[in-house]
Amino acid sequence: CEAEASEAARHRDALTDRTNSVRDIERQERLLTKQLGNVNARTEKLRRGADDKAEAARDRMDALKEVHRTLAEERGERGREMERRRVRIKQTEKKMADLKENIENEVHSAHDEYLKMESHIKFYITEMEQSI
Repeated sequence: CEAEASEAARHRDALTDRTNSVRDIERQERLLTKQLGNVNARTEKLRRGADDKAEAARDRMDALKEVHRTLAEERGERGREMERRRVRIKQTEKKMADLKENIENEVHSAHDEYLKMESHIKFYITEMEQSI
């Protein structure tokens, strides 16, 4: 009977050890589950923060693209306007050169006409003096 009591005590001790082991394992499982939940929550918070930052960056990039497009359009329009002005200036310069040439021709022609008239007048004066 003593052997049975000893055997029963040994079984009780083993059962108590196993029960304590199971409790330790369950406590450790709860602790690890809680830690996993905390890590998952932190990961989700970081993911949301990264998503928010990425969205803000996309919005900023879209705004910058719009500004770039607007500036490119304005630069193109200014370039076209400058080209139109350059063409107008060249046309005006050509007209002025043509007018200058015409005026010089008219002045030269008037000078030639003056010399011819002066020559005729001198001739007539000489003729009149000789006839007197």
